[in-house]
Amino acid sequence: MTRVLAPLFVAAALLVSSGSLAAAQPASVFVVPGLTGEFSLEDGAMLLAPAALMLGVCLLACVVPTRRALGVEPTVALRMD
Repeated sequence: MTRVLAPLFVAAALLVSSGSLAAAQPASVFVVPGLTGEFSLEDGAMLLAPAALMLGVCLLACVVPTRRALGVEPTVALRMD
């Protein structure tokens, strides 16, 4: 079962984390130094917190469809096509 679940969650995590980090990079360059004049560790945490939240929401959103798909027998799914 882990051979089925791991690729699903890894793919979702990669997509969300790359998108969140791609969005955080321009914000870190333009927004944060303009507010404080310099970049500190607290500013980095402020930018990474939404990325971590989005990753958690994404993984939680993957749980329901995955559980539903695991409940279907493969032979039944193949007969439906």
